[in-house]
Amino acid sequence: MKEPKTKLDSILRERGMSTKDLERELIQNDLKIEYYALTQYRNGTRKNMTIETLNKLCVALGVTPNDLVETDAVPVPHKKRYSD
Repeated sequence: MKEPKTKLDSILRERGMSTKDLERELIQNDLKIEYYALTQYRNGTRKNMTIETLNKLCVALGVTPNDLVETDAVPVPHKKRYSD
């Protein structure tokens, strides 16, 4: 079995859940995160998430933010909007 790519991936594997199962759980709680975004969060290609997204995942999975946030995550700098 492959190593989990992210904490979210690890939690879903432990529970035997697919990304589609997570999407269904979100919908049952009247929450919405697009399937493609869930896939990217799970495989680690999308690293930065909003507090709102983090909260939705925590509610749907019954976990705390510490259970989902990667400790080695490096924030992506914002692009400059104006040139000097």
